[in-house]
Amino acid sequence: MNPFKLFFCELDRRERAEFAERCGTTPGLLSKLVYGGGKVELGLADVMVALGDGRFSLDALPLTERARFQNEARSIGHGRCA
Repeated sequence: MNPFKLFFCELDRRERAEFAERCGTTPGLLSKLVYGGGKVELGLADVMVALGDGRFSLDALPLTERARFQNEARSIGHGRCA
């Protein structure tokens, strides 16, 4: 099972609402991400991963095309010396 889906499904309704609020989004959007009806931008995805207590990574989230491109560019940039 997808690590984000597992994380989210283990939360009760109150915990889902709290997690969504801490991330700056809604439980409805998070449900759409879990059940395949939505995609997330990189900024929100980064916040979700940071608040997910290491239970999932960006790879577990359905990123938009732009977010995937940005993440790839960020990964390339981290490999370079300043």
